[in-house]
Amino acid sequence: MYALGSMMPQTYMQGMMSGQAIAGIVSSATQLIVGYITISSKPKDGESNNELTSGLKIRTSISFLLSAIVVAVTIVMFLSIKKYPIYKSCTNPPSSLPNEVSLDATPVIDNEQENSTDLTQSKSEIRVIYETFLEVKHYCNALFMCFCTTLAVFPSLTAGVISVGGKLGVSLLTEWHFVMFNIGDYIGRFFAHYVEGITDFVFKFGSILAKILVSVVSRNRTSPYYPTRERIYMWFLLIFSYARWLFLPIFFAANLACKPNPIISDPSSKNFKDAWFLICILLLGITNGFIASCIMMVGPKQSKNPPVAGTICGFFLTFGLAFGSIMSFIVVSGAC
Repeated sequence: MYALGSMMPQTYMQGMMSGQAIAGIVSSATQLIVGYITISSKPKDGESNNELTSGLKIRTSISFLLSAIVVAVTIVMFLSIKKYPIYKSCTNPPSSLPNEVSLDATPVIDNEQENSTDLTQSKSEIRVIYETFLEVKHYCNALFMCFCTTLAVFPSLTAGVISVGGKLGVSLLTEWHFVMFNIGDYIGRFFAHYVEGITDFVFKFGSILAKILVSVVSRNRTSPYYPTRERIYMWFLLIFSYARWLFLPIFFAANLACKPNPIISDPSSKNFKDAWFLICILLLGITNGFIASCIMMVGPKQSKNPPVAGTICGFFLTFGLAFGSIMSFIVVSGAC
């Protein structure tokens, strides 16, 4: 899907990324609604606390049923887009071979030559993948770090935060924090649609800063080097993705079940602690969606081979999710 989206205009990639966030909102909102409906369900007398309550069973069943429906609808819609001209133009580009070439003109190749040709072709494909990776390596780095940071703290650490009560104490805080993250994720991916305008701002600011630094550091240089717009934007996303680790100490200071502690607000006041926690979750989602969408919209376009670049970026996205999941065990053990 990422390879296909990278071959299309940025609007299509942004739509695909936003659709993922919408799916997350629907799923988490369903859990929240069902949670309020079944909030009164408690274990009956004689039942063990380890046994699943009827409310939890209903919420789990609805979540899996909804996921199955979404997957089925997605498959049907994906099959339907094959009829659109833009899909055909991307997947079936015009052949560069002349029409005069006939099957009769094809030379006869023996087995040894065929094996040699296959080996050469395999080496060529590996070289193309490696060269494409070098073109988007910094975007891959930022994408990996973005999702690694997210999965390291969310939801393994953040789901352990309990409500501190007060006037604005939130019931079903865990369900609410899933909803807030997915809403923030969608907001970030939506604002990535205006990436061109943001790029213009970043480039102008970076150019001014670069000119000042060059004039101060190397006054005798006749032809100073000024970074390109794409390079400034790339480093902005890379630094931004690493800066998201600043969320870690904030959630360490949260009201964790294993180590109760007030978050952000005054310990003597219990009015806004849950609200501040949800705001932090919202910001975590916004930064996650913004960085991910910007990279997937811009990164593959910087390569000479966008489909391969899109596939590579998708791999590092998945790699970041997997590595972040492993990191979550270390983060939770460090917090508790």
